[in-house]
Amino acid sequence: MATQTDKYAAGEQGLGYVYQIRFALAHLMKQDESQALLIEADDDVELRDVEGKKTLISLKHKQVGETVGTLSTDFWKSVRIWLDRYIRDGNLACDHSYCMATTARVGPNSLLRYFLAGADAKPADFAKQLVAELKGSRAALSAQIDTTFSSLTSAQQDDFLARIVIADSSLRIIELDAAFAPLLRSVAAKFRVDVRERMEGWWLREAIELIQGERKPITGAEVWAKFAQVNSEYYDERLPITFDDAYPDQEIDAMKDTRQFVEQLRAIGMSSDSLEMAILDFYRAFSQRAHWTRVNALVGGEIRKFELRLIEEWKRARGWAMVKAPQNEAEFQAAGRQLYDWAENQSKGLQIRKDVTEDFVRRGSFHILADEKPLPRVHWHPQFLERLKAATSKVPA
Repeated sequence: MATQTDKYAAGEQGLGYVYQIRFALAHLMKQDESQALLIEADDDVELRDVEGKKTLISLKHKQVGETVGTLSTDFWKSVRIWLDRYIRDGNLACDHSYCMATTARVGPNSLLRYFLAGADAKPADFAKQLVAELKGSRAALSAQIDTTFSSLTSAQQDDFLARIVIADSSLRIIELDAAFAPLLRSVAAKFRVDVRERMEGWWLREAIELIQGERKPITGAEVWAKFAQVNSEYYDERLPITFDDAYPDQEIDAMKDTRQFVEQLRAIGMSSDSLEMAILDFYRAFSQRAHWTRVNALVGGEIRKFELRLIEEWKRARGWAMVKAPQNEAEFQAAGRQLYDWAENQSKGLQIRKDVTEDFVRRGSFHILADEKPLPRVHWHPQFLERLKAATSKVPA
């Protein structure tokens, strides 16, 4: 296990990658909706406006208490990247600006203080002072940058340096929650954590596709549209839906699944495909209901009332399925399949709330009721309860 003094430890580097993705979302949500964002393109984060102007942002997540000085490797590594982009895109003619966002603090006597927002005007010989400091360093990096920077004219050097801003004492990764807080004011207070976590989950998937080049730059408008869609699920007639496309960690094996709700479906002769879909609905409904409970989205007793309604309507449907009393096993199974068909396909009006119309919630809840122990309140085969009681009575105490 790596320790704090282990030279091979990658903790800070790993934290930097997570910080990069979280920072990008928080930063984009503060921008005009027309702004577009890229990750790991020309820099850690790249913003583009509608006219194509770029802001290249280098992110530096440092240990608590660190200070950035004139000879900071972090700063000059960023300068090397920016110089390359500046020259590549036509120096004076390019539409770039550059920013280093660092959690460290710029030293009060460092020349880097002139890059801070609101800093005093740079001295007339600022470029010369900066290069002189750089040449005093023995780092191999300094020679590379000195050669490139010296190839620029005096006007180009001043222009390049004028484009740089340092945002020091930036929020650390754990403090980014505070950056989201003002952006979530339209969300009911008790749901803000859940909405933020859902936005970050969505953003992570989009960021991965972005880094892999599988999608276009993400715009502020796209982020806010997603935010509006997520937020819209938290109102009186709706509940957040977060497990509609979820799958269990373990592969579904309908033939080996021995849970009671699955055995119930076997008893009425349902196919393996039907068993798999039932297992999936059970998993999604169970997970979704647990999520609602965790984030306090439900009114007291709401699940209980929903289940009682399902049971009452199931009893009505069971009565119709049993109008003609079955005489043999084939007829018992046929009656069970008729009842199950009603629950699957004809009970769409039974929802926990008016606008919660996702079928897996209702279907999975029927399976949850069919899985209850010791005796389920819902069953499909007309003789399932009798057979279950008989089997239970034979088990030795």
